[in-house]
Amino acid sequence: MKTTLTLPDDVFRKAKARAALRGQTFGKFLEQSLQRTLSENEGQAAASNPWLLSLPRLPRGAATDLQRAVDSEDFRTVDQAMWR
Repeated sequence: MKTTLTLPDDVFRKAKARAALRGQTFGKFLEQSLQRTLSENEGQAAASNPWLLSLPRLPRGAATDLQRAVDSEDFRTVDQAMWR
């Protein structure tokens, strides 16, 4: 995929020079840098929120089923005898 980036001149020059020192194209350097940053961020998110990993996984239709239950008439009424 092709895209256009707007970078400050000094950032572009540093990145272009780093890519050249590694014998890479600028595009390959950006790709690897983005991949590394994305991987680090995923690892940090998992490490900072380990409880997220323990949450149960719901099937795709679960949100629709839950919304249907909340919208039903039975859900909107309170059984007064049950709450005494």
